[in-house]
Amino acid sequence: MTRKIYVNFNAIPKFKVGRQTKLQKRLRVKANGISIVGLVFIFVSFVSYAEQQGKPVQFNGYSIAMLNNCGANGDNASILKNAYSVFNRDKNNNKKSLTGWNHIKNDKDVEFKGIKLSAEQYQISPERFNVDKSCNGVKTQKAILVKKYSTWQHQHANGIETYLSDPHLLLANIKKIVLDLKINQNHSSIPSNTLLHKAYGKYLSKSQFATFDNSKVNLGITLFETGASNQATSSLNVDKFIEIDQQKYFDQWIRISIPVTEMNYYRELNYAATPVEYNQTKKALITGFRLNPETLNGKVLRNYLGDNWTEEHPKLFKEISISIKDIYIILK
Repeated sequence: MTRKIYVNFNAIPKFKVGRQTKLQKRLRVKANGISIVGLVFIFVSFVSYAEQQGKPVQFNGYSIAMLNNCGANGDNASILKNAYSVFNRDKNNNKKSLTGWNHIKNDKDVEFKGIKLSAEQYQISPERFNVDKSCNGVKTQKAILVKKYSTWQHQHANGIETYLSDPHLLLANIKKIVLDLKINQNHSSIPSNTLLHKAYGKYLSKSQFATFDNSKVNLGITLFETGASNQATSSLNVDKFIEIDQQKYFDQWIRISIPVTEMNYYRELNYAATPVEYNQTKKALITGFRLNPETLNGKVLRNYLGDNWTEEHPKLFKEISISIKDIYIILK
């Protein structure tokens, strides 16, 4: 899928907290109360404790919680009530593979020179929907998602896109989206900040570089209506960019919850996005779901350079290995 403009309305620089051990050394309790450093330490400790207990940790419009034993300890009881699974089912009600697209055709494709694996590894296919020993033998969908850093042509080298078996889901009836997934350290390849700066730092200002990418797992979650794949007609997209700190969550089953009211609403025509309000879109019928790999703000170098971009600019790729247990649309 190619998207010339893919705006992350929520991308903002993040305040980075140092390692807990360093904070412990710097923890200072003063006569008139606890210092700011001490408060930060308490906050980080609380977040860490909540994560260990499987409690949701709140981020910018979404939450992440550890899934104990891949959700086999009753974590699904409340979720499955009023839930619609994005995974389609066969006639025996067995979960089927997710579908998607892939622009990486073969190992000789110069467009994707520099990716880490053979071309067949990037397919979104039933062959990658298998019993998963890390999830109590449940079948999960595995994919290695690739995002270009340089140009918007096929910037989403592959991705997951599926049309819902029930094409009559009214947006007004949707409460939130829930994803149960795991980011796999094996086969993930995310360029470091140092490597990104070496490749693109001279082309971007400090402020541009700060919001371009942060060497984390970034995913774009989108609900869409009929016609979203046809850029000649205006169509509604409801999306949210999420960030997952892979150093914290690598190889951990997690649950991501996104309230639909925290998502971004826009109509897209010829790859140009026009924001709209939730109240203007509640009567829309949601027909599909999409999962994209992303940079922090959804942009590529060419968005900044415009006509000054050439094929000679450095080509880097973000590769995210992901396993998906299920994706739920929770109804009101």
